[in-house]
Amino acid sequence: DVRTIYFGFNFNDNLKWKKVHQFHYGASLGFNRNYIANKFGLNSLKIFYPEMKDGKNRLVAGANAGYIFEKNNLEIATGIGYGERAPSVSEGYGFYLFNSFDRYDYIGNPNLKNEKSLELNGSISYKTKKIKLNLSGNYFHIFDYIIGVINSEYIPMTIGATGVREYKALKSVNISNVEFGIDYKPHPSWRTKARFTYSI
Repeated sequence: DVRTIYFGFNFNDNLKWKKVHQFHYGASLGFNRNYIANKFGLNSLKIFYPEMKDGKNRLVAGANAGYIFEKNNLEIATGIGYGERAPSVSEGYGFYLFNSFDRYDYIGNPNLKNEKSLELNGSISYKTKKIKLNLSGNYFHIFDYIIGVINSEYIPMTIGATGVREYKALKSVNISNVEFGIDYKPHPSWRTKARFTYSI
């Protein structure tokens, strides 16, 4: 019985000049509170985290900025962003949640920090009435990356489970994506799309 209260503020603006240049930027700030309304649930998690409280308050912030150049059939865009997210209810307060995909029971961690991400992105596209070609890429550097880590000290509760994973935070990870897309419309009633993506 974990409950969440959230409220936040967002600001975004968009500036254009000479019809071909566009600059956009924004920021956000939010307040996130999780609390456990069920005493039995709280005591169950205290088996793993005896010092935990029944609630936790967090601030989550974000900011972004980008530039777009558009002329004739060509568009070039680039941007940068920073974002935070609070751990999900499962990541923070899960109690032997069975994942049928990897066959592990998962235990949450209420002491996790906010996950923080820096992003760089860019794209170039060319379009006509019939065809659009697009090449785009993203690079993320994520701090306090939340992931389930095997804990061999715990015994699974689900019959047939491989083991137990506990949510932990890695110091940082890097994620990159590159995508090439084709959108072809040979007739007003027909459209075909193809996407080729590479991620590391």
